Amino acid sequence: MKKVHLEIIATNAESCIIADQNGATRLEVCTALQVGGLTPSLSLVEYAVEFTKCDVAALIRTREGSFHYSQAEIKIMCEDIRRIRDKGAKAVVVGALTSDGFIDFRAIEHFVKAARGMNVAFQRAFDVCQDGDEAIGKLESLGICRLLSSGKKPTCVDGLENLKRYAELTTKMEIMPGSGLRSNNIAQVVSACFSSYHTSASEMRFENDASIMPASYLVTKGEEVRALSHFLTDYVSQFN
Repeated sequence: MKKVHLEIIATNAESCIIADQNGATRLEVCTALQVGGLTPSLSLVEYAVEFTKCDVAALIRTREGSFHYSQAEIKIMCEDIRRIRDKGAKAVVVGALTSDGFIDFRAIEHFVKAARGMNVAFQRAFDVCQDGDEAIGKLESLGICRLLSSGKKPTCVDGLENLKRYAELTTKMEIMPGSGLRSNNIAQVVSACFSSYHTSASEMRFENDASIMPASYLVTKGEEVRALSHFLTDYVSQFN
């Protein structure tokens, strides 16, 4: 069985280190997870590359809200991809839809071109798109290496049968379960169909701060990452 990746979302330097030290093999670096994640700072990408052993993927999403982007926004996202590539990231994570909710394959072509050989993954915009199974092959043909999805359901546990079907429709592109994945339910999701699993594995950190600004933020929970990592290690060992 090929290597199985545990991909942890990291929105700050502390989370990068916690995930790395507790068994993550890939980081999806982003910011503003409360709005679904936005493009991280270049410095955070650089930090993750320099100070962790994990493969680093960076989310490319220029703003919150819909996944329908203007030409100006697509141009900005392409420039972000180029700059992140220069910081040593292994992959970028993209997604774009047309005004009527179908995958914007023209935008994806621009993103793949900007990546210039770097791995390109498609994010959960897929779960709200109007496209069906036929989009899987098209994404793969454009050079998308990995699809993050909950199977168009609220969680990847709910969407498991769809995710397995997606895996049957690909030849090289990975299908990566995500959304609602935790150590207490990964046994329901784990399958030889999948070689990557995605989760925030986070908890809210509250600071004793009397300021008028919010005094809480998300940070990776080490025990949760460790539990997920141990489960996947034991699962893989059954096939070796």
